[in-house]
Amino acid sequence: MSDFLGNLKIDRWYKVFIYLGLLIFILSLFKNIKWITNKEIGLLGLAFLFIGLGEWKNEKTAVEFKPPNAYTGPAGILQYPIRKPDILGYCLLIIGLVFLILFFKEIL
Repeated sequence: MSDFLGNLKIDRWYKVFIYLGLLIFILSLFKNIKWITNKEIGLLGLAFLFIGLGEWKNEKTAVEFKPPNAYTGPAGILQYPIRKPDILGYCLLIIGLVFLILFFKEIL
């Protein structure tokens, strides 16, 4: 169990949205909250989950080769995250925004 929890690295903001959304959605299925309905909590959890998944899908890793240089040192491989949206990422974001709009509609 500790190895499983060690692999859950929360190193980006969208991963916080994914885990928080999943936790809120599961909470809405099993726990009654007195000041807000379970439907509203479920919509909020699904909104966070899909927004986080959409952003995770839109982030790619760029890889570059760094040639050797007298000033910066030996050769190496550089990896860094870039945002490169695709159609599935946009669809997940739109689904998340629809759930968020439905949440606010239910609240008001």
